Amino acid sequence: MLAGVGGKTIAEAKERISYSEFLDWVAYRKKHGPLCMQLRIERLSALQMFQFHRANSKNSSQTVDDFMLWTRKEDQEVSLEQAMEEWV
Repeated sequence: MLAGVGGKTIAEAKERISYSEFLDWVAYRKKHGPLCMQLRIERLSALQMFQFHRANSKNSSQTVDDFMLWTRKEDQEVSLEQAMEEWV
């Protein structure tokens, strides 16, 4: 989340940001979405595909997140074994 903030590395950002400011940024992202323009565009595209799918499918349990290619599913927990398989 901190990568590229103000042109700093993650380590530099961690040194300079307070915990309360970090929580403020977390709250901002939850309310307004990601700061990264590519992720915003991905979300818009996924929403359009989702709407098209819903209009043309009678029984669908899919959500907008199912149409997002690269966005990390933050609510989805991954076991250590799953993470190691994906990262290797």
